[in-house]
Amino acid sequence: MREAAFSAILSAMTMQALFARSQTHVPFSGTAAFDEPMSRHTTFNIGGPADLYLRPDAACFVSFVTALLRLARAQAVPVFILGGGANLLVSDAGIRGVVLDTGSWIGACTESETLEGGSLPLAPVRSPVDRSAPEGASPSPFVWPSATPSPRGSAPKTPLGPPAGNAVHVKFRSGTRTDDAVRWAAAYSFSGLEDFAGLPGTIGGAVWMNARCYEHAVSDILVGTTFLDECLERVTAPTDPAAFAYKKSPFQGRKTVILEAVFSLRPGEPALVADKTAARRAERAAKGHFRYPSAGSIFKNNRDFGKPTGKIIEELGLRGFRSGGAQIAPWHGNFIINTGGATADDVRRLITLTEEKAFQTFGFKLEREVIYVG
Repeated sequence: MREAAFSAILSAMTMQALFARSQTHVPFSGTAAFDEPMSRHTTFNIGGPADLYLRPDAACFVSFVTALLRLARAQAVPVFILGGGANLLVSDAGIRGVVLDTGSWIGACTESETLEGGSLPLAPVRSPVDRSAPEGASPSPFVWPSATPSPRGSAPKTPLGPPAGNAVHVKFRSGTRTDDAVRWAAAYSFSGLEDFAGLPGTIGGAVWMNARCYEHAVSDILVGTTFLDECLERVTAPTDPAAFAYKKSPFQGRKTVILEAVFSLRPGEPALVADKTAARRAERAAKGHFRYPSAGSIFKNNRDFGKPTGKIIEELGLRGFRSGGAQIAPWHGNFIINTGGATADDVRRLITLTEEKAFQTFGFKLEREVIYVG
């Protein structure tokens, strides 16, 4: 049964009524649905219904999210921020409260080296008719049109410095798919993102998790981040390397919403950038990342135990072990796959079994990478 405060926000049948209690009316455009199955929005294809699912369009994203969070806090309604649905295991019972999908908040641009008027000026990267674009590069759907500039919030509290050397600062909105950002960079021969080719999820999720591929972490190239802080103010902060670690970021444990991330990329040789990007994507496919729905690596792989986590699980004899529709991948010990009809409980049973056997056999406490939600 829904709590009284939660019922108050969900009893509305229109978005206008949803914000009747707020001081300022904020128009909504986008997708709204009650009891939306989260299995449609996770890479596991697993998850029960969200009480209220919202995917605001880019045109109203920042203002709507700010108003939504203010109202939700006043009504004690939980809000879960959803990126690409990777690294998540949503409960079969679903998610109580509001799920806010960032999937429409996409875009990419270069960032000028100077600040004007207290805001970050945006310059679109090469228009589709620019003849200086590399041969064969397709126009990017993620460049922000100059006719519709990025929504302006309060002035950044800490502006970012200019790029070093020949580096280029490239900004991505947080809902941009990570692999789309990689393709975009490769199309314009910007080097630095190639190792993340084929990675599921969004830029916001990659920053939040400090994603790591081929010994390179997002924080290695992250210049700064713009986010809504706990007071719902728009803040731009430079990256503090000391605040990041293996699969750790300063955003974990905070009630913030990542809006944009600025990366330091470098102009590269078009053929080399394209070849490395394609190779990384092919390697990921060869490892079986895309054979079945999954969340990728279930446990962190920091080699604290002298060997990859997948190898540890294989030595336990668990590769191929099943629970209902879930299975520890026959080809990789650190993947759990949805072979069809798997439930969150099926996956949890395999995770618990693996944790217990690893501790009993080797004394290792494996650290989960996948996040339980709901």
